[in-house]
Amino acid sequence: MNRFALHSVPRSGSSWLGAVLSNHPEVNYFFQPLFSKSFSSQLDINSSLEEIIEFYSQLYSSNDSFINQISLGKANDTKNNLARNILYKEVRYHHLLHNLLVKDPEIKIIGLVRNPLSTINSWLNAPKEFRKDLNWKELEEWRTAPKKKQK
Repeated sequence: MNRFALHSVPRSGSSWLGAVLSNHPEVNYFFQPLFSKSFSSQLDINSSLEEIIEFYSQLYSSNDSFINQISLGKANDTKNNLARNILYKEVRYHHLLHNLLVKDPEIKIIGLVRNPLSTINSWLNAPKEFRKDLNWKELEEWRTAPKKKQK
C-alpha cells in the first residue's frame, strides 16, 4: 500500500484537489482523519513507523462517516479493494509532517500552497467561515481568528 498525505491550509483548494484525486480508481481518499473523533489522537510527533502504517490500515478499514466524506458533496462509499494508494487530506496538524517523513521513507507528502492573499479573500467571502452576519471585523480576525476559535 502506498501512503500519501495532502496538507494545506483552509481555503487553499485542498478539498477540491482531494475530490479530484479521489476519482482515480487506484486511490482511497480520506477527509481530515486527524480532525475526526475516531482518529484525533492516532498520530503524534513521536509515532513509530509501525504506528504510522497502522494509522493508514485503520483509515482503510474505517466506516467513520466524517473521514469517508469527500468534499464537494460526494460520499466516499465505494472503497476500492484493489487500490494501492491511500491518501488523506488535512488542513491542520502540520507539525506531524517532519516525523512522518523521518520515520516513513515511503510516504509521499503533497503540500498545497496558495497565494495567502487569495486564501484570506476566500475565507472572508465564505459565509460559513467568516461570519459577516455576526459583525466580525476583517482586521480583528484575519490573522488568528479569535472569534472563529470561540465557536
